Amino acid sequence: MQKIFVSYKREDKEQVEPIVAELRSRDFDIWWDQDIPPEAPWEDTIEKHLAEASIAIVFWSQLSKKSENVKAEAREARKKEKLLQIFIDETDPPLFFGERQGIDFSDGDPEKWSKAFEALNSYLIERLDPELKSHKDSAENAPDGALTVLEILGWLMQDELRRLCRALDVTPPNWRTKADMAAAIAEAINEPEPVVNAMRGRELSSILWNLGKRSTGLSIAQMKEDVLSEF
Repeated sequence: MQKIFVSYKREDKEQVEPIVAELRSRDFDIWWDQDIPPEAPWEDTIEKHLAEASIAIVFWSQLSKKSENVKAEAREARKKEKLLQIFIDETDPPLFFGERQGIDFSDGDPEKWSKAFEALNSYLIERLDPELKSHKDSAENAPDGALTVLEILGWLMQDELRRLCRALDVTPPNWRTKADMAAAIAEAINEPEPVVNAMRGRELSSILWNLGKRSTGLSIAQMKEDVLSEF
């Protein structure tokens, strides 16, 4: 699989790490400096992986825009036409990096974070591999009239599936993989209603967004009704 390089400021790790973890759970090949072995030459290792990557994600923040290392990695990625900018606060990109164009994770609201992540997921799928077995952000992926419990579970994040397993008293063979958790729920409870009724707002919003429906202004009950109407 094609590699994705991650550039960020160490002080921003708390905001960057959940995005990296979720991308890895969706089978993207992510590389960042946390993967550097203690004995490896730091700069040479970073240069090697940046050169090998098909996409370089740069996380801009007030701190990273002042980092010469992050800006150098971003310049190299832009030169090779593989730069993707992500904003984790309200800062603008550094001088010469244009306008604030990219994916915005600056809002801590769970629904907006989930939408931003799905936009990132969709972009990476289209850019890296149209055949990648990951979940797209459109109802076009599901055959008409054939939406299944397993498909909607595939649109959820790892922590959401973990919570659902506990809420539904389902024990997957592996708590660390989305596929195992989703399959365990679908096998134990193949009817959509109990699964959807166990969902919270963030999970319902994510599913509706993948279906091309709005969730803004809807109550939890209305969101559940809209999801169930797709089966």
